[in-house]
Amino acid sequence: MAEEISDEVELHNVPTIIDEYANEKDDNVFGITNDNLSNNSESDINYFFRKMMKGLFILLKYAYPNICIVCCIIFYEFSLEGCFLEMEACVTLFDKEQIHKRILRSLAISALFFTIHGLLIFYKWVSGLLTYILYTFTFVFMIILRDSGTDLKYHGAYNRIVFIVFVLFFLLFFFTLKSIETTISKKYKKGIILLVSILIILLLLYIMIMQSLTRSCKYWNEGFKGVLIDNSKFCKIIKPNICYQSYLEGYLDLSYYSNDSCQIRKNDSREKFAKYLKSDVNKIGYPRAENYDYLNKGHYLYFQKNVLKDLVNIDDPNISQEIKDQIEVTIDFSKNKINGEAKVELKKQTKLADERKKIFEEKFADKVLTKNIFILFIDSVSRQHFRRKLPKTWQWLEKFYKPEPDVKEKSDSELFQFLKFHGVGTWTNVNMIPAMFGTAYDKSVKSTYYLKYFKDAGYITGSAGTMCSRELIDLDNSMRHFEWASYDHELYSFFCDPNFTPVDNPFPILNGPYSIRKKCLYGRSTAEWAVDYSKQFFEAYKDYPKLYRIDIIDQHEGTGEVVKYDDDLLHDFLVWFEENGYMKDTTIFVLSDHNFNMPGLYSLMELEDWKKELTLPHLSIILDKNMENFEEIKENLVYNENIMVNPYDVHSTMLSLFNRKISFTPKGHSLFHEKFSLEPKERSCKQMNIKEDWCRCSEEYN
Repeated sequence: MAEEISDEVELHNVPTIIDEYANEKDDNVFGITNDNLSNNSESDINYFFRKMMKGLFILLKYAYPNICIVCCIIFYEFSLEGCFLEMEACVTLFDKEQIHKRILRSLAISALFFTIHGLLIFYKWVSGLLTYILYTFTFVFMIILRDSGTDLKYHGAYNRIVFIVFVLFFLLFFFTLKSIETTISKKYKKGIILLVSILIILLLLYIMIMQSLTRSCKYWNEGFKGVLIDNSKFCKIIKPNICYQSYLEGYLDLSYYSNDSCQIRKNDSREKFAKYLKSDVNKIGYPRAENYDYLNKGHYLYFQKNVLKDLVNIDDPNISQEIKDQIEVTIDFSKNKINGEAKVELKKQTKLADERKKIFEEKFADKVLTKNIFILFIDSVSRQHFRRKLPKTWQWLEKFYKPEPDVKEKSDSELFQFLKFHGVGTWTNVNMIPAMFGTAYDKSVKSTYYLKYFKDAGYITGSAGTMCSRELIDLDNSMRHFEWASYDHELYSFFCDPNFTPVDNPFPILNGPYSIRKKCLYGRSTAEWAVDYSKQFFEAYKDYPKLYRIDIIDQHEGTGEVVKYDDDLLHDFLVWFEENGYMKDTTIFVLSDHNFNMPGLYSLMELEDWKKELTLPHLSIILDKNMENFEEIKENLVYNENIMVNPYDVHSTMLSLFNRKISFTPKGHSLFHEKFSLEPKERSCKQMNIKEDWCRCSEEYN
């Protein structure tokens, strides 16, 4: 072993334990000889172990300082959690969410890493001009450049002071520790500093992680305005112990790490159309998919190919002007042969709308509950995940729930929530076929799409989705016993564009409707195209009875992150909807089908909260208070708030809007006209044939 160094040697000349291992020439550093080994293989193991330890210490020597400075910056970034609302709202939010505690923890850990790096420089663990510049730059960057402002948006002054106070505290702690070291051989001082600093870091990280995990499910069993799930009634939905989706929020967001932008990643290349366009075609139109046969041309395996086969050459003189005039989506490559420009323009069908309006006024105006119906369907989002990822949209909805009587700007609309809305399975078809047809895959029953009833009653209809599909469900030959109906306007074929949905590969991980990045097409998000089309529909048919649905499937991916990029868009659309008077005489359904179930970390690990939420989707309904029999309907909706509701009930409720005399169908009941039974035999997982693994009523299968 290296010779023991006397106490008189200066501290900065003391080689560290790591240096000793790194420079050790004696192969028998641990004092083990062949005499006390039973065979040569044990000697080889000993030699390998010493070499591994030597490499580990060398790695620590050079990597540890850099790890400290990187972690310092990362945790300082965590402390920049701010509030962009009005001051009063921010103060309330900070108090309710206890954001200041998270900021303090992040600042403390950041300051600890910064202090350790400084001590490594002080003790000559690392040296050199570059090291000093890096250390100084880190401090200047965090305290001066990165952290600016003195308000609650950035709270810079607060962070700076707290950070420096923590640094001083840790310096005091370490130099107190140094005074104790005089009783210990100086040879081991740096080893002690390394060990103690690592232990403190691990302790603080453990405390922070445990506290975060403990409060990760804080709002899991809450609905709008803090209303809790009532487990005193049948179907007790037990809160998970740890909500990993909340704890890991943001960490799996690839779009954030790559600074993804639809303005940069335009997805507008002509090359993708090489198989489908001749070289002299400059302007194309997408076919009107509502004219397609539902199952033959709309079959999910063939829909995209049929759409691309039917692309229209706008410049072709042999195609009638009547067909060209009805095209709602055009792609223009004439200005730029490489990249195209998309235009979506709804073509109003005035004659059809007038005919429908006449039917409505003459035969159905006194039978329906509401003149207009709007459905916002968000695929693969549980009620809890809706709140996590769409906070602005949640807040807009929340203001209509139990509105305060003394609010200056009173609304004529009121929202009702259903805290025990329970899916019958974990994928879209098994939940939405009951909602659309009131039945499952029962070929013995001829079931009708509720849309047909509304069209027959004089409603003009429209729908916009964000995927290459004929409907929000995948259509196949098993559905031939269903009686389908087409929307008068549909925005679906546009998303069969090969720039967005690769042909013959509908499930790529980095592009398309199921990708883990933002969904982009021609420089805009796919949801933005759908929302713009929806605005055009409402403006075109403002004075007509109408039924319209938006299908957002951006969350149909495995990270649970992408749908958050739709929050601002959906919120702004709903504000526009309200400000332009479209909530008058309108019933609004906001619903989902299940939680996200595509392959990813959560599904791979089958994490507790994710698994519980798979069959706990979101459902809320907004009604116009001027609706006939509103008080009676409100009483029923409030009563049903904490009773199990299922997709079959959604179908029955839709039909009761079309005909107020309808209160139930073979498998469901209208939320408007009935107080649901608390009897398990009438309303339970077993009654709906929900298997045990999908049932969230804890008492049913125990």
